[in-house]
Formats: sequence, structure tokens, C-alpha cells
Amino acid sequence: IKEICEKQNSQLTICKSEEISVVKEDICGDTICYDGLKFTLPIPGKVQKYNALTAIKAIEKCGFEISNENIKNGIENARFPARLQLFSKSPKILLDGAHNPDGVKSLVSYLQKYFDKPIGIIGMMKDKDIDSVLSQIAPEFSKIYTVTVDNPRAISAIELKEKAEKYCCDVEASDSLKTTINMLKNSKEDFVICGSLYLCSEGLKEL
Repeated sequence: IKEICEKQNSQLTICKSEEISVVKEDICGDTICYDGLKFTLPIPGKVQKYNALTAIKAIEKCGFEISNENIKNGIENARFPARLQLFSKSPKILLDGAHNPDGVKSLVSYLQKYFDKPIGIIGMMKDKDIDSVLSQIAPEFSKIYTVTVDNPRAISAIELKEKAEKYCCDVEASDSLKTTINMLKNSKEDFVICGSLYLCSEGLKEL
């Protein structure tokens, strides 16, 4: 990036982590402080404060006049569906479309902080790094239901179950996402829908 900026004679701005700080952490998102301005970021996850900082810096560097009120309103109204999206607090129902090791690492960190071994509903695409994802996320669940996502690229619930069993001792292949969601909603247990944005899209419709 530095080399290309030099070639193109483009200004490079590197956001520094110390420019933004977390004042309070919460299951629904963190309260953060930037340049004396305090606001609530409604998208959980440690990386989101840096995404917010990058967005603010981009606007500033482009020369737009942006007030503190603009910044506060913009950040506090930001939405990122299926990215640590807490659909319900009681029971806790979470949707996360992370399908790569970095995204899953963030999900695992969140689950360890705010959940106590919830039930997982997992569906994935065949072309993703399935074993790497499962090795991180599967141990965080007390039980896993695998589902076949409604997409031609999806791995079947049966195949995914076989892979997940290496990392979780209680795994069941489900016939239907709808059936599984309804069963868990009636049980009042905490559960997480994850592994694919396509699956989360289906999950949101059912919920």
C-alpha cells in the first residue's frame, strides 16, 4: 500500500489505535471515545472501533466539513446485519456470517465474553476453509445442529456434521433450519446461527 501511494503520489493516512478508546463494553456494542467525543457503536467486536476510526478519518481527509454531531449520529446509526447481530437478549440469539478464520476469531472472542456454551446452528459453503473455521468455533458450543444452506455451493448437513464431530462431542444433522430454530426458540435456550451469510439471511427470515 505504501509503495503504490508513493507511485501514485497519493497521501497515505495510517490510523493509530491509540486515537480511539473503549470506555465501556456491552453485549450490544461498545461506548467509544474519539478526540473527546463519546458515542455508542452498535456493532460489537473489537475490530469495529478501528473500522469506525477509519470511516471518520476518511471523511476528514477527503476535506468534508463534518461536525461532532454528524460523527455521533453516523456511528450510532451504523448497522451491519449478520455481524455479531444480537437478535434477542433473552434467550440470547445471535447471528454471525463469519466464514473465514479471522472473522470466526472475532466471533469466538465475543462468545467467550458474553455466552456460556450456547447451542450452535452451522451451515457453510464447500469452498470455505471449513476445518479451520470448525476447529475454532465448534468447541464453543454445547451442541451443534448442522444444516444445508439453500445454495448450490453449500456443503450438506451430513458432511458438515462429520467434520464438526472432530471438534464437538454432540453434533446432529438437521433436516431444516426452520424446524431447528422453532425447536430452540421453544426451549428458551441460547443459540447462535453462524458459518455463512446465506444461512444468516435465511435465519433472519425465520426469526
